[in-house]
Amino acid sequence: MGNGLLLRFLSKAQPIVISLSIAILVYFRSIDLLFLFTGSTICAYVAKGLKRIIRQPRPLQTNDSSISKKDTFGMPSSHSQVMSFFAYYTFRTVYRDTLFATFLYLFTFLILWSRVKMGHHTLAQVLVGTIIGAIMAHVWYNLWLSKVEFLQPFLLNK
Repeated sequence: MGNGLLLRFLSKAQPIVISLSIAILVYFRSIDLLFLFTGSTICAYVAKGLKRIIRQPRPLQTNDSSISKKDTFGMPSSHSQVMSFFAYYTFRTVYRDTLFATFLYLFTFLILWSRVKMGHHTLAQVLVGTIIGAIMAHVWYNLWLSKVEFLQPFLLNK
């Protein structure tokens, strides 16, 4: 029962994460958070584009009969890609030593685990999504450091 309830919660996590992201952005009105969320949105679209190019099907069977079978492609896992983007980008920022980062890493692991456990993706699809997301976060963060961060004082209202 514990796994079933956790899996159901994790299967509905996307709207929760999106809503929290928007609320955090509106509350803090931070250009660096806007840059992070823009990067994660681009990451999600890259995952969807790669699915259309690679066209690898999802697993044939799910482990939970109450989970509806998706008819989209599975490689790479977009959930894994976006969550690893968030986790890696957060690791590269000042938040890496906080309780928030620990929670984010645990939540990311649970999302990755749930994608395989629910039968939405193979382990390979999750691993590829995780690697692509981390690479994109690395590139995006370095872009922030080299091209965007110096503009921050000019972009914020004082």
